[in-house]
Amino acid sequence: FISGGGKALFIGENDTWTNWNNSILSVVSGGGSYLCSWDSGTPSVANSLTDGVDTVAPACASKLDAAAGNPTILFSNAVAGLYSYGAGQAVFVMDSNLFDNSFIVNGSNAKFAQNLAGWLATPLAPAPVPLPAGLPLMLVGVAGLAALRKKKA
Repeated sequence: FISGGGKALFIGENDTWTNWNNSILSVVSGGGSYLCSWDSGTPSVANSLTDGVDTVAPACASKLDAAAGNPTILFSNAVAGLYSYGAGQAVFVMDSNLFDNSFIVNGSNAKFAQNLAGWLATPLAPAPVPLPAGLPLMLVGVAGLAALRKKKA
């Protein structure tokens, strides 16, 4: 799905979910350090995923390895990253609690969640409309019907 041009969101967790983290990150040859980090992070890049986000704060998150799978690390705490895979993209978030503001005062976790929803809803590129294989044959048929009708008239 992703390599064909789709987008996906994967959610990892802290050190008690190492097998889970390894399995989802293997989709894009990614990796991480599975510990329990409460470090807040600020945007590392400016894009639609980080737009309007000042600070994100996890609750016991793992961190992505910037060298494994070549992600664009979205925040300075390495709790989220954007991976390109084939014609598609995937975002990996390494804390299931990152989508609300209950863990940080004046944080932007909820804004990051809104940005993710908008990103998922926007296709990377419009899909080409395929030309049906039977279209030329259908046109020949319509032309034949028109010729018969003209002959009868």
